[in-house]
Amino acid sequence: MAGRLSALRRIETLFILPIEVLLWGIVMAPFILAIYLSFTNWSPAVSANPLDAKWVGLDNYISILTNARYLGAVLRTTIFALAGVLVQTGVGLALALLFYYGVYGRRILSTVMIMPMMASPLIVALMFYIMLFTRGPVNAFLSMLTGQNIEIRWLSSPEMAPVSVIMADSWMWTPLVFLITLSGLSLVPQDQIRAARIAGASELRVIKDILLPYIKPFILIAIIIRLLESFKLFDVAVFMTAGGPGVATETLSIYLYKEGFLTLRTAYIAAGAVVVLLALSLATYLMTRSIYARS
Repeated sequence: MAGRLSALRRIETLFILPIEVLLWGIVMAPFILAIYLSFTNWSPAVSANPLDAKWVGLDNYISILTNARYLGAVLRTTIFALAGVLVQTGVGLALALLFYYGVYGRRILSTVMIMPMMASPLIVALMFYIMLFTRGPVNAFLSMLTGQNIEIRWLSSPEMAPVSVIMADSWMWTPLVFLITLSGLSLVPQDQIRAARIAGASELRVIKDILLPYIKPFILIAIIIRLLESFKLFDVAVFMTAGGPGVATETLSIYLYKEGFLTLRTAYIAAGAVVVLLALSLATYLMTRSIYARS
């Protein structure tokens, strides 16, 4: 019997192996190519064949790690990611708790809630661009509330443009955090909650001592997903502000795009991409270990 099961496992492995090889090839081939290019001076403007490139060692890494604009883009992207994830997690968790305790028209509202996530980033960026224009609906509404002429430069001010991009990105992706958190809440054992209520615990104590500890792994998963996605922030920032004013909203993706596709410094941006990828991989590994430890 054991031999038969072993043979079946080998057959299953043989059937799965081609797909695994294909997936690993799709994932690893671009990464290996980027690592190779980062140690060369290759540019498509000079040669079409990357193998013709000259080996330059760590020159690209030294150059990019001492580039103030690259480091500024990394810092801005980190701030955007942390601020966006903080907003999305807070609002998503609050909405999930609201739906968990029951809200009128829950099924219809659930559908409405996920609509921003399904919208094209171009549509979201255009919508926020129209709303946040200096003489747009948002300033008009604020003027009506205050009785004064409000003209906040949401998109052209170096201070407010990052806030506008974070608002648009958070509006689009808060539903994802909401769905992940709500799915975790739906798995909380009801007998524990009933026992706590019988013992006289308030709803705040139920949330603090039962619900939140139980859904911590779900919250961490949502945070990991959104942090990784936020570091790829590109489309919303490009469509709303084009990375400006100046470099106020120039994220890492926008910087690498400009350097890679406008100046064709492919090997240089490959080094920058490898540095960020390794840093994100380390952060993801540490957060994933935290999830398993809590589980």
